[in-house]
Amino acid sequence: MKKILLSGFVAICGLMNAQAINAGFEQSEGYTVGTLAGQSIWGSTANAHTTVVSTEDAKSGIASVKMTPGTSTLAGGVISTTNYIYAPEIVLEFDFKVNAAAYQTWWMVTPQDPDAGSVVGRVVLGADIDELLVLDYTGANGALAYTEIGEIAAFTRDTWNHVKMVMNFDDGEANYYLNDVLIYTGPVVAGTSAVGNLVIANDNYDALGAAFVDNVRLYDSATAGVNDIKKSAFSVFPNPTADFLNVATKSKVESAQVYDLSGKAVNVSVSNNQIDVRNLAKGSYVVKIQTAEGTSTQKFIKK
Repeated sequence: MKKILLSGFVAICGLMNAQAINAGFEQSEGYTVGTLAGQSIWGSTANAHTTVVSTEDAKSGIASVKMTPGTSTLAGGVISTTNYIYAPEIVLEFDFKVNAAAYQTWWMVTPQDPDAGSVVGRVVLGADIDELLVLDYTGANGALAYTEIGEIAAFTRDTWNHVKMVMNFDDGEANYYLNDVLIYTGPVVAGTSAVGNLVIANDNYDALGAAFVDNVRLYDSATAGVNDIKKSAFSVFPNPTADFLNVATKSKVESAQVYDLSGKAVNVSVSNNQIDVRNLAKGSYVVKIQTAEGTSTQKFIKK
């Protein structure tokens, strides 16, 4: 494994506010196919062309963000913001897929504080070893250094994987999960207590392969309606839907609540594992399902 510093990157950041963020990159959310920079909450500088909204693949819906390597070592810049989430515990989640052609390229995902400083280590998608790494403050004198986590952090190419980072500012710890398995615990940068933006960076190491990112969520863990309390197997269909959303689960749906992307509850009716969404405006929503197995959430689109 090469422990190298990235020679160049393209960085994009989402301007975060105090509400939960749920970016699925769908047309219903205002996104169009093409360069992500300049769309919705996202901004960028150099090499923005390597990060685009694409309909080639998606974890849910029909669109995601496609990240491709660049052909130069030109460094990109981030756009910070004074809008932020300030909470004792903040969670970042996203789905990713690295395709079979990716070689040597690394992609990083990291939250920053409102002044564009580091909050925690950076999650690195290591396409040369098929494992997640963390660029964390474990080097000499607290400098950034790559931490190889090992086999527990291995991901499968051409398959959607899920990353979750739980940042606890009271405990000073950040827990990193891959597909719901704890793979690493690292420090939260001393003196930080908020997240101001989110960076997705490309190291531009070669011109092969691509990675896709979908369902990017950043939220206060105490916020009702968008925080997964417990994962339980269920799916919703059809998705997108114009009238009714069916819930496929082993257990009877005890309750269901739907939230818009700001975290506000909206009125729906539930009957026999079916949710009536006919009165909802077009757009993306999060449904929280409670069964005997537990509580879980999933995004859907009202068309």
